[in-house]
Amino acid sequence: MQAKPTSFLERAPTFLPNLVWILALIAALAAVLMRGIDIQPLISVIAAALLPAVIGLLLTPFMKQEWAQIVVMLSWAALALIACITFDFIPMALLFLTVPTVAMLFAREKFVEGLVIAILIGAVTFFALKEGFIPSIEIASQDYLKLITLTALAGLLVFMLSAMFVAALRRPPVAVNLSDIPRTSWRDGVEGGLFEYDARTRLVGANSQGEAQFGGNIPDSLLEFLPLDHADQAALGGKIEAARVSKKPQNFRMSHKGSGVLASYDMRLTP
Repeated sequence: MQAKPTSFLERAPTFLPNLVWILALIAALAAVLMRGIDIQPLISVIAAALLPAVIGLLLTPFMKQEWAQIVVMLSWAALALIACITFDFIPMALLFLTVPTVAMLFAREKFVEGLVIAILIGAVTFFALKEGFIPSIEIASQDYLKLITLTALAGLLVFMLSAMFVAALRRPPVAVNLSDIPRTSWRDGVEGGLFEYDARTRLVGANSQGEAQFGGNIPDSLLEFLPLDHADQAALGGKIEAARVSKKPQNFRMSHKGSGVLASYDMRLTP
């Protein structure tokens, strides 16, 4: 399970990219001030660019909810759309990359969902601009336009790099073929599925009934026993922590469909 992620970045995967984006914009604004350039024309631009990241930070406690994920993806898509309309479509269309990037941090499979959203909105925006359905808006001179473009691309770069860093921390569960794991006779003598993990939460062994419950494959780590979005994830994480602290067995009922069929299981966690 990733029932109880081991770090804050695993529990709030979008926090770091949002924070890095905000810091990048603030750094760009500070650099402009240090060069003595009038920042008045940039205030509204910077405020609009900050909005998706601010929304993401405010929704951090709710990021496991589907509605919050959709709001965050659409806010980044809206930023890219506004940038394409206000400035040049190229290279501002690159900002649409933020949508699949942030979607990937929710769940690996959401990357495709975010990519589809980005492509659809980007394509409609391009067609509308090309056919003149959306009038071009110029709110900055060419000198400011170059500065804004450079800032947007730099922010996009650090945003994606920080997202890649967080994604590397949140590796997907690794399935292990139990035929490669030693199974001793005492495990098969235990009624019900039995899974043994060491102090580092790595799989040591399991019995034949446990293998059947997972269709021949089970997670290599106890911390990946349930999917990240499983309804029983937090409760199971609490039981594991309680067993670790109290050194006493903990009982827990959960639902699982590792064998392909959803079923309820009574679990006993024995430290």
